[in-house]
Amino acid sequence: MFSTKFGFAVSLCTVVAMPVSAQAAKVEALEARIVTLEGELSALRSLVEAMVDGSEEVEVLPTLDEGVAKQAVAMTSGNRRAPDGFRYQGFIQLDSLTTRYSDGRPQGSAIENFLIPSDIPVDPDANGSFRSTNLSAKTTRFAFATDHTTDAGHISSLLELDFALSSQGNERISNSWSSRLRHAYVDWQWSEHDSLVAGQTWTTFMRAESRPALWDMTGSVGQTFNRQPLIRWRHNRWSFAAENPATRLEGVAYEDEQRAFPDLVVRYDGQSGDLGWTVAGLIRQLNYREDMTDGSTREDDQVGYAMSLAGNWHAGLNDFRFMLNYGDALGRYMGLNAFSDAVVTSNGDIETYAQAGGLISWSRQISARWQAGVALSGAWADVPGVEVYEGAGLLPEHYASGHFNLWYRPTASLALGSEYIRAVKRLENGSSGSLDRLMLSVRYNLK
Repeated sequence: MFSTKFGFAVSLCTVVAMPVSAQAAKVEALEARIVTLEGELSALRSLVEAMVDGSEEVEVLPTLDEGVAKQAVAMTSGNRRAPDGFRYQGFIQLDSLTTRYSDGRPQGSAIENFLIPSDIPVDPDANGSFRSTNLSAKTTRFAFATDHTTDAGHISSLLELDFALSSQGNERISNSWSSRLRHAYVDWQWSEHDSLVAGQTWTTFMRAESRPALWDMTGSVGQTFNRQPLIRWRHNRWSFAAENPATRLEGVAYEDEQRAFPDLVVRYDGQSGDLGWTVAGLIRQLNYREDMTDGSTREDDQVGYAMSLAGNWHAGLNDFRFMLNYGDALGRYMGLNAFSDAVVTSNGDIETYAQAGGLISWSRQISARWQAGVALSGAWADVPGVEVYEGAGLLPEHYASGHFNLWYRPTASLALGSEYIRAVKRLENGSSGSLDRLMLSVRYNLK
């Protein structure tokens, strides 16, 4: 007991004996530390409040297609590494389309879901215009993606489905649309400079990052747009691909009559500051075989080519994108087969003809929640004369389209918007038809 009291007294005397200046220094250090902690707590509180009220900064350009974004990275990145794992992604979307066709009702139903230039009706004898309203959730999509690092390199995959172009279901009762395959591929990157993509995905001929940020899924009439089975080797910025062939002549598809020559693509991806660009070349073998009524067989094959220059430039709050395409066999690679791959002459020969198209788009982030954009596009064809192809007058000779849209994003995952679309189709004989559409959409991204 005595020792305890003695120790306490000694400690008390030591404290009392400390210089007043030393005690003051300790107090000042403690106060400074308290001020620092209060500042950190204040910053943390502000961050939490910003996240709660939805005022966080959102992405400048909403990603239209998660598959496109992933493909863009796979095409251009020389050193891509992601955490191993499994991801579920996609979005839920409702579209409301009110459309006016100048020349009567369209023959197909697909154009009621998104812009298909070749399906715009052109009928000078039509009894006035045709109007329609269509609500659909068929553009909703979901995907499963994987990323794994192995002893053989980095391996990723994507499987993506949606419900567009379904022949199942009806709009009267259940709207039970069946799913369809969009992307299904594996990407094996065995070194920093080399990778192999095998499966179904965007054609190597198309620069996915140059597609305008539109609500309409298919986009402008002059842009490249194609998904198909392929095998692609990438070395640094160069890509070489062999892709599934298919031929469409005079509106007739010869998908089951393909020869051993796949569509061949070579591509180079460049980067100059904030400008990303792509130059691509395509060689195709067009062919057909047709059994005639007299028992004979008519067939031919022809080699065609196409070239594409595309890019996108991000400058502050502005985003610019462009495409220029040219060739004598663009055909199904541009504007959803806006032009046929070629025509068959009276003597049974395949005749290719020059085709060209392009687009330019501009989007601007007005604020953290609002974004507006415009995309202008055109496509042209040097249609053969009637002396070469008897039905030349009914072939499309020119297309033009304009998309004007507005996006509102109350949160990073939810987007509401509208888009006005004006598209024109003109035939070689001078007849033309147009489409005017107002599109209202709601999208919720699944993350």
